[in-house]
Amino acid sequence: IRPSARNQIIGKIEKIEVRKVRAELLVNSGGIQFTSLITVRSLQDLNLSAGKKVFLIFKASHVEILENRGKCHRKINCFRGSVTDIKREREDGECFIEREISILNEGIKLISISRIPHEEKIQHKKGDVINVFIRPENIIVGV
Repeated sequence: IRPSARNQIIGKIEKIEVRKVRAELLVNSGGIQFTSLITVRSLQDLNLSAGKKVFLIFKASHVEILENRGKCHRKINCFRGSVTDIKREREDGECFIEREISILNEGIKLISISRIPHEEKIQHKKGDVINVFIRPENIIVGV
């Protein structure tokens, strides 16, 4: 399978917390820790355990740009990075912005795409330092 999701990261499971219906996976990729929530059934079907190498996949639209340029206030999946590229597309009164974000000092790049109203001013430019967030339930785990 070759998914269309722009964000595809390889990591190793560090910890698994099993609940009744869901399992929380802590995955390390190059020193960056990602948290993913999957079903217990998926955990079993994929035969996942601590130490196993996995793929983390999430769409660019799931990488949320946080308004606060300061500190990340969320405890998980909140990353500070520098905008390394921006592409804009206007269509039917809307503007789509794709940002490539390099996570500071870690060598991981994330892609974010968002939609803003046509008349709204685009706030970010190359070199800006921003915070991004990915909801754990939006990160797909594969082997």
